[in-house]
Amino acid sequence: HRALARHDLIAALHLWQDAQQCGTRRDFALFARGDTKALSESEWSWLEQTLDMAEFRIERHTPLRLLAAPLSLMLPQGQLDLGSCADFAALTPATLQTATAASGAVSCWRLAENRTSFERIVRQREQGVGVIWLPGFPPGWWLKSVGKLLDLCPAPARIACDPDPAGIAIALKAAEPWLKRGIEWLPWKMSAADLASLRVRKPLTEADRIRLAALRQVCDLPAELSGLLE
Repeated sequence: HRALARHDLIAALHLWQDAQQCGTRRDFALFARGDTKALSESEWSWLEQTLDMAEFRIERHTPLRLLAAPLSLMLPQGQLDLGSCADFAALTPATLQTATAASGAVSCWRLAENRTSFERIVRQREQGVGVIWLPGFPPGWWLKSVGKLLDLCPAPARIACDPDPAGIAIALKAAEPWLKRGIEWLPWKMSAADLASLRVRKPLTEADRIRLAALRQVCDLPAELSGLLE
């Protein structure tokens, strides 16, 4: 019985992926079984141990985009002044998707994978700079909402991830909204020198070496990432 139930969940995940759905746990439960509370905690535990739910755009709660920018967003319900926030704002993807225009100007978008680094960059940012938190490998909702932000306020990007094989892959994925719109992006604090300056470093794992081999096949890598890769 348990095996059949799990098989049905995998089949539902396949349909969810084909339909390019995204949402919370409850959204998927409703999609899979017609009831927002139809999946047990043990079933959710099994799914999360077996698969990366973020890859299927399934979040425990409504995901939030953390950002700071000298912008005002025009929404159907009124105007949202991001520049008035003491530090940064947290917006749902649905809120950002309803924005029709933005006033203000951003000279550069800085993306930081590390949450602590994101908050420090927000506090120390120069005038006119926007900052976006990058939650690891960017899920579909993140890429879509960043694309919306760029449509409202296009500006080049500087992307900071951990200087390791996974960090290179994350930076390349996060850069996709800029590449699709023909806007410049560059890695930031991801050079071979940045790696050498770290006080603590770890040996490469077999998974790292496999990822590095795949990254060597990527065309048009920024020089900074090519140097780090080597």
